[in-house]
Amino acid sequence: MFNSVILAMFNSVILAMLLMLLSASNTSWAQEQESEQALSKQAIADALNKADQFRSKYDNAKVAIKVSQYEAEQLLTVREFDVYTQSQQRALVIYKSKSELGQKVLMKGNDYWMFLPKSRRPIRITPMQKLLGEAAIGDIATMRWSDDYQVIAHHHNAQGIEMTLQAKHEKVSYQTIKLLVAKENFFPKQAEMFLNSGRLAKTVNFTARGDRVGSMLIRDKVQRNKMTQVEYQDFEAITLAEKFFNPQILIRNDLRF
Repeated sequence: MFNSVILAMFNSVILAMLLMLLSASNTSWAQEQESEQALSKQAIADALNKADQFRSKYDNAKVAIKVSQYEAEQLLTVREFDVYTQSQQRALVIYKSKSELGQKVLMKGNDYWMFLPKSRRPIRITPMQKLLGEAAIGDIATMRWSDDYQVIAHHHNAQGIEMTLQAKHEKVSYQTIKLLVAKENFFPKQAEMFLNSGRLAKTVNFTARGDRVGSMLIRDKVQRNKMTQVEYQDFEAITLAEKFFNPQILIRNDLRF
């Protein structure tokens, strides 16, 4: 009987040790899985940042843009703009076409103002305000998705990696973006832009020019015969003086950029 008691105690000790080892193994496995998941989230966030760099690799830059409006494949209007993008989510759009000289749009964070030559007060606008055709102010002034969106889902398919971007706040033009990037370098290939209602508003196709995005073709998903091409003709690293982001300064018509 004594031997039976000793054997039972020995078995209990062995069982306890096995349970401890199993628990430790499960904990370690869970930690590894959590770490891999965290690395995966970081990796996909890095991929979005790399996609952004193809649109604008400079924090402070001047971008010369030509916007062409089409309807039923026929060219209707062409306009030119200079866009100054700066750090801290600031941008200044300068209208360059003769019929619109003196017009400006300022973006500071989530706030937008338009300045007209004959007005002494800036006009509050939304990022959905049309620049030309299907190109909205927000489409041009915002060059980095990672400023306003976070990746909530992603998966691989035959065309590349599709990311679902969700807005970090409610003041953006689109609440959700489905972004397709190339697997090999994360170059942005296509984006589907969804309104707060969940309705698909437009699709955007990107083409390369060297090591950056050279143009984007915007197609209206409501009025399907309309499309707008935005050509990024020139990029230049420029830091604009702080005064040009002051609405009280921008109302002046004698400014030189």
